[in-house]
Amino acid sequence: MWKDVYADFTDLPKHEQQKLFNLIKEEFFSDEVEEMKDAFTAIRETRFNEGLACVHCGSVKVKETANTETGRGIFVVTAASHSTT
Repeated sequence: MWKDVYADFTDLPKHEQQKLFNLIKEEFFSDEVEEMKDAFTAIRETRFNEGLACVHCGSVKVKETANTETGRGIFVVTAASHSTT
């Protein structure tokens, strides 16, 4: 079946091939990555707009103690006895 579609595709003039290719690309490879990046940026800006805080207790008294291999920081909550990433 796909060979028939490809054969029909190759019979099209180049400008029609380009149009079809662009339509397929838009259908299957949307801007989801950019949309996700925008969503993560909005979440970070909302979450950390007043500084870093512990996600467990809400304390803003935190200090970074180390970085993990993935580049994420490890933070100790100085007002409590736990850590957060």
